[in-house]
Amino acid sequence: MSSLLRIRQLYPCLALNERRLADFLLSQPYRGHHLSSQKLAEEVWRQPVERGKIRAEAGL
Repeated sequence: MSSLLRIRQLYPCLALNERRLADFLLSQPYRGHHLSSQKLAEEVWRQPVERGKIRAEAGL
């Protein structure tokens, strides 16, 4: 089973912080795949304004 499919299935049961990570991975799967766990955490838990900027840059 695809990891992204599994994340989508589990999404309703995830806690808020887990959803933030899931949202990042679902919206940018190729980027998330190539990041270390440290870099992934830095990307996911930035300030809200910066997250909005990242989404805008990604065209989301």
